[in-house]
Amino acid sequence: MVKKTRTLAAYHYQDGNPIERETASPDNKNSGFISKAAGSERRTTQRFPIELPAELCILEMRIPGTTVNISSGGLLMKCSHDSVKVGRRVKVRITNWPNSSGKNSEVVLVIDGAVVRDSTEYVAVRRSRYQFVEA
Repeated sequence: MVKKTRTLAAYHYQDGNPIERETASPDNKNSGFISKAAGSERRTTQRFPIELPAELCILEMRIPGTTVNISSGGLLMKCSHDSVKVGRRVKVRITNWPNSSGKNSEVVLVIDGAVVRDSTEYVAVRRSRYQFVEA
């Protein structure tokens, strides 16, 4: 069985079509690039499992929740909501953002974006911009 790990430059284009590049693990004698058509994994940014308190902000409404994972492209958060519609512009405020010392800080990450997926307990938001603000 070949273990594959994603390279930092996971995608390149060949004849105008995206091709995902993966490398075989060092214990594989057939190491090198293995190309496959992109599509089995739509995400182009790495997700990090970060659980922090967060608020989903829609106009004046604040819905408390917790982040599930975060990437440079957006985030997934767990929260109870009354059907936030896909395409809706939202802000997500993430509190207790860790600082370089590893301790929680007074910095809040504010993400502006749009809802791209929702279910009973989860909301996925694609980031359009972000900023760090002091609490």
